[in-house]
Amino acid sequence: MSNRKPFAERAYFYFGIFMIAVYVFTGLMLIFVLTFLQIQPTNRIAAGSVLIAYAGYRTYKLIRERKSFLSSGNENEPS
Repeated sequence: MSNRKPFAERAYFYFGIFMIAVYVFTGLMLIFVLTFLQIQPTNRIAAGSVLIAYAGYRTYKLIRERKSFLSSGNENEPS
């Protein structure tokens, strides 16, 4: 049998990576670049920091799910 993962699981993994990149990019844009918005700098920094922290949480969650999937995936194979 092939060790290849189903398309839905691979798509979920790559979509998760894409969304993490979006969160980090948006957070950095809020903190450093988007000064033309009518938001006070303190609030921009807070919102950007929350987005970056959430990206860190999503990264941790994605890595943990990936490791548990890889470790449980070999149970059906004979030793």
